[in-house]
Parts: sequence; structure tokens; C-alpha cells
Amino acid sequence: MLAKFFGALMLHDYWTSDDVFEQCTLLTYQEEQCQAWHQAIPQPSGAWNISIVDEAELLHTYDRICHTDCIRANVEYNAKVC
Repeated sequence: MLAKFFGALMLHDYWTSDDVFEQCTLLTYQEEQCQAWHQAIPQPSGAWNISIVDEAELLHTYDRICHTDCIRANVEYNAKVC
């Protein structure tokens, strides 16, 4: 299942994107999903099929990364202005 997961990530549009945020999103998504999946294995409900990329979660991750970068840019700008 993990091999299919990594294969699905490599086939995703973000994999070949020139957009740094999309590349970062894919890496962050991979890290978070693998960690959550491994933690879910011993649970009574078990783990889900990780080989299916959750596009909604991917978009949520993208928004979070963009928001974090925007905050970082504002902090840097305010530090220069003040």
C-alpha cells in the first residue's frame, strides 16, 4: 500500500510543478499522511487506504502552507518597517 501511495504522489500534478508551494504541499502531505496512517494501524478501526490521495486534504495542506508563508512574509515586512 505504501508503494502505491508513493507512486500516486509521483503521478500527481504537484510532483512536476514549478510552484514551490505545490511542491512543499506534496512533501508535507506525504509526511503527515504517513505518520497518521502508521499511528492508525494499531487502532480498533485500523488504517485507511493510504494509496488514494485525498485531494481535499491536499488542498487544505496547500492553504495552510500558503497562509503560513503569508504570515512569515508579514512578520519580515513589519520587522523591516518598524
